[in-house]
Amino acid sequence: DACRKDHRQASAMALSHLPSRVAPWRAWRPFSFVALVTAVSVLCSAPARAEVLDTKTTREPIRVVLPSPMPSGIAANDQVPVTFYPAQGSCGRPAPAVVLVHALGESTDGMMRRVSKYLSAHGICAAAFVLPYHMSRQPRGLNPVTRFVPRDVSLGVQAFRQSAADVSEVVTWLQSRPEVDGSRIGIMGVSLGAIVTHLAMGLDERLTAGVAVL
Repeated sequence: DACRKDHRQASAMALSHLPSRVAPWRAWRPFSFVALVTAVSVLCSAPARAEVLDTKTTREPIRVVLPSPMPSGIAANDQVPVTFYPAQGSCGRPAPAVVLVHALGESTDGMMRRVSKYLSAHGICAAAFVLPYHMSRQPRGLNPVTRFVPRDVSLGVQAFRQSAADVSEVVTWLQSRPEVDGSRIGIMGVSLGAIVTHLAMGLDERLTAGVAVL
């Protein structure tokens, strides 16, 4: 149908922007992110639900804070900030969604914000969330590396378990949104986010497609 055709065209356009020769990662990673995440949304190809959304449904980014389902006991770290970008021009139907997981040590959400905006403009919902011990979840004086690559293995186990649980909390929230087709939710992560992507997909069968960029 028309929506599926739009998704194929978005994927083809994103892929066409990839450089013909391999360049340094920092130079071409925005293009690879767009291509890969768009491909994830196309892979989530289960039929969309039939109901038509109210045309007044908001299309502006929505910021929410969810409780971590596997708390660490550190108050700031146990709140999960999520920025949701509803799909624009989704033909009045619930659209597929992609959970975006950032890299280790990120101090801003700049790249995921740009990717989210791109996907939203091409009819794909995006939800970018903050991993444990990063950004607003980072306790004063604590380096995220000391939790995800620690000398004490138990600290790493806790951080990764919380991260995967947080992904599932985001998926649950997405399925509550009328803009989202709950049967077509994918995930994409880079670096640390790629590892979390694998963990989350192994634990949550609602994630129907994923791309892990190491």
